[in-house]
Amino acid sequence: MEAVFPILALLACPLLMGGCMWMMTRSKSRSKPEPSAATLASVAELRTEQRRLAAEIERLEHSEAPRRAEEGAGAAPSPQGEVVGRS
Repeated sequence: MEAVFPILALLACPLLMGGCMWMMTRSKSRSKPEPSAATLASVAELRTEQRRLAAEIERLEHSEAPRRAEEGAGAAPSPQGEVVGRS
């Protein structure tokens, strides 16, 4: 009887790990609920906002390109966005 406890202790970890893995695969195989109308509307709203922001970034990048060209080839932007010329 005394020899059974060490064997059970050695088997407990792999058996419990197998049980956890089995439970996780069972829960993943269940079908996921359909998103609600509010969730779909929120996602659509966020995508619209993302497109608007991307267009704004594109517009700002194009409006700054001519200004950078006018400032000269020897100028380099600093990390703060200021243009620093070569001495």
